[in-house]
Amino acid sequence: MTGRTTETKFQVQRAFWAFLIDHVFVWTLLPILFHHNAPLDVVEDVAWGREWQLGYYKHPPLTFWLANLAYLACGGQLWGIFLLSQLSIATGLWAVWHIASEVLDEWRALAACVLLEGVIYYNFTSPEFNPNVLELAFWPLIVLFAWRTLGSGKDGTHSSWNWAGLGVCAGLGLITKYYTAVLLVSVLVFLITDREARQVWRHSGPYLSLATAAAVFSPHAWWMLHTKFASVGYAMGRAASHGSQLTRLTFPLKFTGAQLLALFPMLVAFLILFGWWKPGSAFRANLKARLLVAVVLGPFILTMLLSVIFNWRLLSMWGTPLWSFLPLLLIWSNRKQELRRCSCRQVTMAAVPLMVLLGVAFAFPLMAGPYLSGKPSKALFGGEQMGQEITQRWHQAEGTPLRVVVGDTWIADNIAFYSPDHPSVLTDGNFSLSPWVSQEEIRTHGAVVVWDGPEPPATYYQLFSQMEMQEPVRVAWHTHARVADTPVYWAIIEPQP
Repeated sequence: MTGRTTETKFQVQRAFWAFLIDHVFVWTLLPILFHHNAPLDVVEDVAWGREWQLGYYKHPPLTFWLANLAYLACGGQLWGIFLLSQLSIATGLWAVWHIASEVLDEWRALAACVLLEGVIYYNFTSPEFNPNVLELAFWPLIVLFAWRTLGSGKDGTHSSWNWAGLGVCAGLGLITKYYTAVLLVSVLVFLITDREARQVWRHSGPYLSLATAAAVFSPHAWWMLHTKFASVGYAMGRAASHGSQLTRLTFPLKFTGAQLLALFPMLVAFLILFGWWKPGSAFRANLKARLLVAVVLGPFILTMLLSVIFNWRLLSMWGTPLWSFLPLLLIWSNRKQELRRCSCRQVTMAAVPLMVLLGVAFAFPLMAGPYLSGKPSKALFGGEQMGQEITQRWHQAEGTPLRVVVGDTWIADNIAFYSPDHPSVLTDGNFSLSPWVSQEEIRTHGAVVVWDGPEPPATYYQLFSQMEMQEPVRVAWHTHARVADTPVYWAIIEPQP
C-alpha cells in the first residue's frame, strides 16, 4: 500500500468519525432546544421501562428497558434519551461503514453512510426513541454478522463468534420489535435458496446461531405464552383492516409512496454525486452482493406480500429500518461508480446542507406552528408543570408519596415522567394492560385519576366510585403565541385504612 493510499484511507476514516459525531451532536441538540416536553413514545418508554417486565402489551421489552436505563444514567434528564436515539443510529451507521469499507474504495464507502443522512428516519423522526429507532441499530448489526459468516477461514463460516453474534443480534432485534422477523426470514431464505450460500448448512454455525437467538428470545417467549400473546394481538389489531378488497392494493401503494417520500432527499443527493443509476452485470456474480440485495429488497417485498395476502394496513413508520443498506447497494451495483466532477471531499460536505435543511424542517413547525395555526405541538406541552403540580396537591391532601396514576397514555405517562415520585401508571384503568398495578395497591396507597374532558370516562366511575373530584390543573404551553391553557381534570382515590 502506498503512502498516498494510506494517507487517503486515514483521511476518510477521520471524515467518517467526524460525520458520525456531528450527526449525534446535532440530532441530540435539536430536540433539547426545541422539545420542551418529552415525546409521547418517550414518556411511555420510561413509564413502562421502570416496571422491568419481560414484555408489554404493545411491544417486546428491550426498548423500554434501555430508555429507563438512559433516563436513570442521566439523572432523570430527557437529553439522555435523545442521546440514546442517536447512539442507536450511530451503531447502525458504523455497521454500514464496516461493510461498505470492505467492498468500496474509501470515498464511496463514506458516501454510502453520508447519504443515509438524507433518509428521514435517520434524523427527522429519530428524537422519539421507540422500537423503530432501536431497529436502526440491530438490523445493520444482523446484516454485518450475516455478512461475516459468508467469509472464509477464521473470519467466516468456521468462526463460531460470527454465528453467535448473528444469533444474539437476531434475538435482541426480536425483543425490540417483531418486525425484525421479516429481515431474519429474508436472510434465512437467502441462505437456503442461494446455491453458494447454502453450503454454510454443512457447518455447525447456523445451528449455533438459531440456538443463540432462541436463548435470547426465550424469556420473552415465556411471557408471550403467559399473556396469551397479548403483544401479537395488539400488532395484529393495528394492522387489521375493515375495508374492502381494494385495500389489498391501496395499502401497499400508500406504504411505498411514504417510503419514497422518506428516501427522496437521499435519492436526490445520490443523483448529484453519481448521476443516473445503471446496474452492472458483474455485481450479480458476487455472493455477498446477492446477500445485500436480499436484505434490502427481501424485507420490503415480504412486507408487501403480507399486506396483500392478509389485507394488512401498513404504517409508514414500519419502514424505518428497511433502507440502511440502500445507498451501499445503489453505489456498489452502479455500472459507473466514479463520483461526478465534484471533489471526493464534497461527499463529507454533502451531509452539511442535509443536516441544515432537515434541522430547519424539524424546528420551524415547533416554533411557528402556534402562531400560524393556533395549535401547538405536543413538544410544547407543559408536562413538567402538570406533573409537579398534581404531585404537590396530592402531598397536601394525603401527605404520602404518589404511588399510582390512572389515565390515558399521554397525560398519565407525562405525570409519571415528570412527577418527583415517579408513580406507576395504570393505563386507561385497565389492569390487564398494566399488570404491575393491583387493586390492592390502589386500595392501600390510593391513586390519582386523570382525564382530558370535563367528565371522566364511564369506566372510571365503575372502577373507582370513591374518587374525589379536584380543581382542574391548567397547563400552560411553552410558546409566546396566544394559546389558551389546557385544563387537565383529575380526582383523588384516598387510601383505605
